[in-house]
Amino acid sequence: MGIPEEHLPPCCSSPGHQASRRRFGVLVFPRRPRPSRRSVLAGARWLAQLALLILSSGCLHLREASKPRPPQPVPARILEAVTYARPDLLICTVSNLECNARFSIQRISMQANANHTSTNRTLILDYYRPKSTNRVAVVLVLPIIGGGYPLEKYFCAYFARHGLAAVLVRRDRLRTPDHLAEIDDLLRQAALDSRQALDWVETRPELDPQRAGIFGISMGGIRAAFLTPLDPRIRASIIGLAGGDLPYIVSYSKEPGITRRRRAYMEKNKITLEEFHEGLKPVMLSDPLNVAPSIDPDKVLLVLATFDTAVPSRKGFELRRAMGTPETIIVPTGHYTALLYVPYIQASCLRFFHEKLGRDPE
Repeated sequence: MGIPEEHLPPCCSSPGHQASRRRFGVLVFPRRPRPSRRSVLAGARWLAQLALLILSSGCLHLREASKPRPPQPVPARILEAVTYARPDLLICTVSNLECNARFSIQRISMQANANHTSTNRTLILDYYRPKSTNRVAVVLVLPIIGGGYPLEKYFCAYFARHGLAAVLVRRDRLRTPDHLAEIDDLLRQAALDSRQALDWVETRPELDPQRAGIFGISMGGIRAAFLTPLDPRIRASIIGLAGGDLPYIVSYSKEPGITRRRRAYMEKNKITLEEFHEGLKPVMLSDPLNVAPSIDPDKVLLVLATFDTAVPSRKGFELRRAMGTPETIIVPTGHYTALLYVPYIQASCLRFFHEKLGRDPE
């Protein structure tokens, strides 16, 4: 589009504008060249780095206590409750789900060795296998309470792209319990399923079972906290948005799935919220607080959100104190808005796993 020359201000006839072309008494300004794909990508990377810098400036990163306390033995009553006999033979079926330049994904199915919640259960693992010629470290990824695993898959792919194998331990379908003790049964079952997944890891020649870690957020974080001291094969544990005192968390959480099932149970059994809370106290054995003194704080990275109401934040800090104040990232968000800090959390998780499990050569 042109501008008549007589309508231009004097500055536009300066030597700096000689690059324009004159056509039929009209000045035509040359088009700006389209940016190259490389410059667009460079700009996107710059914006991502800027966003990461802005978000990370709101985090509080607390290092582990300078003199961490030694872990205590796991209480005998808990060891008895999660007694696990390793199967002599793991018979698996394998199906290929996806393959790309960095990793492949396989679905592993096997008969569950323990059945606290139902009989003839099938344990299903999604295995993210990096394309590497070395034996690689492996991370068990424990799922949140519901949904289609989008967050778990996102972290699995991130770990696999950076050379860590990831194994997503799929959960049983959650339903409204008939009895409060079933909630504890579900948590114990999840711990035993994860130990069986570690047994499977030991059968894989491309994986190094001496460099195994676990990662969980929300309910996955609660499961990770309970499992960490129960299996010595776990060398590093990242526990996100979790807490201790499960009777309180289950009773007062504002997470929609928990709220819906809690209301349904209370209406069915005609009890008050206080009665629900009191009923959980004697049956909730698989509470991270019960094993927190047995956790080595040196192997834990904890992520907490200041305004969490799904897992009340004060219960997260209570768990931190009971674990011996491990390294902790505190984000100034709620439970779900912590997603804003995923890039920073991912980078911190990768750094932690490399420190504790060792880094493979590129």
